[in-house]
Amino acid sequence: MTTLQRLYCEFRSRNMSQSEAMLRAGSDSKDSASRGRIGYQIEQIDGAKEYIEFLKEQRAQAAGLDSVELIQYLRDIYAVAMTTGKLKEATDSVELMGRALGIFGKGGIQVLTGKLETGTKNDTQAFKEEEQESNETKERLAELQSIMRNLNTSNDKG
Repeated sequence: MTTLQRLYCEFRSRNMSQSEAMLRAGSDSKDSASRGRIGYQIEQIDGAKEYIEFLKEQRAQAAGLDSVELIQYLRDIYAVAMTTGKLKEATDSVELMGRALGIFGKGGIQVLTGKLETGTKNDTQAFKEEEQESNETKERLAELQSIMRNLNTSNDKG
């Protein structure tokens, strides 16, 4: 891997978008979409995704947290937020739990629908699908927020 590719992976392991990670790694591209496509290409290099996951694991170990512990903290925050009537904090906690479990975003669609993708996608199609998945995530988040509002309203009445 080149220095740019390594830096990209390091920033990507911090959960930055492909475009942001490329920008911080030193990309000269002014266009966000172009930086995102370059990042996507880097992630297709053998071992790049594994390296990103390895770096994420190292960061988690350094922080002294594991995923089970993190989910429990988010559950605790959700419980407190619901009992105190803080809808935004409760919704944020639910969203973070969903992301941690892979329900939202690229991998989450496969989990929810059971679809298994095979074959190689061309770049354009992959980005169109990411945009569609992003819209689906926004719709799901809106549904969750509506449910949370209804729960909060029923708790206020009762």
